Amino acid sequence: MIEFRDVTVTYPQAERPAIENLNFHVPMHGFLFITGESGAGKTTILRLITKELEPTKGDILINGKSICKMKRREIPIYRRRIGFVSQEVGLLEDKTVYENVELVKRVVGAKPDTIRIQVAMALKTVGMEPYYQSYPRELSGGQRKKICIARAIANHPDILLADEPTGDLDPDSSLEIMNLFSELHNRGMTVLVVTHDRVAVEKLQYPQMKLQRGIYEDYSE
Repeated sequence: MIEFRDVTVTYPQAERPAIENLNFHVPMHGFLFITGESGAGKTTILRLITKELEPTKGDILINGKSICKMKRREIPIYRRRIGFVSQEVGLLEDKTVYENVELVKRVVGAKPDTIRIQVAMALKTVGMEPYYQSYPRELSGGQRKKICIARAIANHPDILLADEPTGDLDPDSSLEIMNLFSELHNRGMTVLVVTHDRVAVEKLQYPQMKLQRGIYEDYSE
C-alpha cells in the first residue's frame, strides 16, 4: 500500500539529510506508529506521502504506483484519498461542528444530500453526532480532536495520517483518540500515526518504526 524505496530528503541549507536511504512498507489496511526524537524526520515522511514535499532521491509507491512520477493535475484527486489529522486543531470557531466537517465535502463539490449523509456518518463514527450544533469553544480538547478526525474521514480516505494528534491532550483523552484510530483501522483504513505517546504505542501494540535522524532504527512487526 505504502512503500518507501531508498528515500532521501535534504532540505536547503541543511547540514545533513532529514531522512536518508529510508526503506519501509505499510501493507493495505495496515497500521504503523512512527516514533523517534524531535527532528528525526517523522513529519517529513507524512509530507512526502501527501506530496507537499518531493524526495531528493528514491521513490514512493502508493498501491504500487510511483507518486513521484505523478502529473500535477493528478495531485488534487490523489490527495482526496488521504485524510490528515495534525496537532493543530484548526477548527473555525465561528462555525458549528457540522459546518466545520461540511466544508471538506463542499470543497470536493459533493451534492447537498450526500453532504448531509456523509457528515452525519463521520460524526457518528467518532461519537460526536449529538454535538453537531455545538461550536468548537464549547467542546473539550478531546472532543475538538474528534471533530478533526471526523473532518479527515468525511471523504472516505484510503489512508489516514496523523501528526502528533494527542500532543496537547491528557492521558485519558489521548488513549481515547488512539483507540479511535485503531477502530478506523479495523474498518479498513491504512493508518500512520506520528507520536511521542509511548503509553498508547505500548497499549495498542501495533507495528512501530523508530526513527533516529531519518534512519529507521527498528521496525518491529
